[in-house]
Amino acid sequence: PSGRDLHLLDQHKVMCPESGVLTGFHLERPSEETISYSFGCQPLPESGAVHEHHTGFNDDGRGSMIFLDRHHVMAPDGHALKGFHLNRSADGKQFRITFWSQELIGMTLGDVVKQTTMLNEDGTVDFGRKHLIYLGRHDVQVGPRAVLKGFHLTHSGTEDKIQYEYWVQTLVL
Repeated sequence: PSGRDLHLLDQHKVMCPESGVLTGFHLERPSEETISYSFGCQPLPESGAVHEHHTGFNDDGRGSMIFLDRHHVMAPDGHALKGFHLNRSADGKQFRITFWSQELIGMTLGDVVKQTTMLNEDGTVDFGRKHLIYLGRHDVQVGPRAVLKGFHLTHSGTEDKIQYEYWVQTLVL
């Protein structure tokens, strides 16, 4: 992947099957020239309605992955994340994240808790751009009987490190 590799994410859609919601995701690099997402899904005893949401369009930063920090993905109350996909604007200069949430019906919901991946290098390279492959150092995963509510990439007050903040909701099945 090149310095403009953030744009490669628009080729990858993370989406659970009809009766499931996300339990985590991880960007992988199967070869020097390819990337892909692995992700887990929690099957639901009952399937609620699926709703589409979007973050606002924002500058693409010439492909620097740190511009993902401008997008906060969060399912509404009573929902969990089902999937997400990066979309570019018609002129190709901005992007947003489209995400889907699924209603959680027929179960008791526990607390929503914020967790983080470990703070790690951001991959600063030529002219301050941040390389996409450094996202692969962050594995967003929830525990058993829990679902992913939302996520956000952050510098956490540093200049050269990143981590994901993510929100987890327990399910009482």
